[in-house]
Amino acid sequence: TKSIDVVNRKDIWDVFSEWKVNESYCSRGQMKTQMNDYVGAMDDFNRAIKIYDGMSEPYYYRGMLKIKLGQNKNACIDFSKAGELGYAVAYDAIQQYCR
Repeated sequence: TKSIDVVNRKDIWDVFSEWKVNESYCSRGQMKTQMNDYVGAMDDFNRAIKIYDGMSEPYYYRGMLKIKLGQNKNACIDFSKAGELGYAVAYDAIQQYCR
């Protein structure tokens, strides 16, 4: 059981590390959006999703960026995914932009 405990701790650390990196890219993407660096922001949101696709916020913020860029259909797909992953605010965005 000792080797299993070590493996489980490593797995937990790996997931935590992925989540923190994901969170960092998401935060940086939000800042880049505010600075009108839409290309950089999109890249950061895409990286966050690639690193850990189980976090809802990058999908939501990428969706909001796509709204700014006039990509409503693709934005609605991101809002839907964010909602599926538990980000309740995404459903408000769906109501506002996806009808």
